[in-house]
Amino acid sequence: MDAPTTQTQVKATSSFSEAVKSTLRRVFEQSGGKLDNLYKLMLEEFDRPYFEFLMDELKNNQSAVTRVSGLARGTVRKKLKEYDLLDA
Repeated sequence: MDAPTTQTQVKATSSFSEAVKSTLRRVFEQSGGKLDNLYKLMLEEFDRPYFEFLMDELKNNQSAVTRVSGLARGTVRKKLKEYDLLDA
C-alpha cells in the first residue's frame, strides 16, 4: 500500500513538473524542433544523475535507494551496475 501524499509532496511534484517542462521546451527550441527520440534522450539525461543523487543522499544504501525510488531491487542493482555506482 502506498503512503498517503502530503501537501509538501504535491507542491514538490508540481515544481518538478514545471522544471522538466521548462527544460524540455528549451531543448526543443534549441534544436529548432528537429529532434528524434526525445523521450530516449530525456531518460538518458535523467537516469544517471538520479541514481548518483540517491546513492549520495542515502549513503550508498541500496535498500534505501530501492525504497525511495519505488523500483524493484533487481532493477536498482542493474542500474547501479550500469552506471558503475556499486562499491567494489
